[in-house]
Amino acid sequence: MRSKSIKVLGRTIKIRYVTQRELDRDHMDESGESAYGDYNSATSSIRISKDLPEDQQAYTLAHELQHALYDISGMRELLSPQLEELGCRVSEEWAKIARWVRS
Repeated sequence: MRSKSIKVLGRTIKIRYVTQRELDRDHMDESGESAYGDYNSATSSIRISKDLPEDQQAYTLAHELQHALYDISGMRELLSPQLEELGCRVSEEWAKIARWVRS
């Protein structure tokens, strides 16, 4: 069974698996791009699309945990949105490498 919460720098982050429709309702942008997950600092929670394959859910969780780490550590204030997103994408790649090593 997947963990429903994780500690990041001492803060408990709740993890919820929701439908892609719920995420699209909140994140669909003008280009038609949707989000597969999100981090909410006000509620200390992450939502992940349960409609994704399990490996993609893991990569998305790594991405959103990096957003949480930047927020909780205070680094978010020091980074441009582009650099923050780059760091989160790097976290996804590390998750892919970890999965490859375990296979």
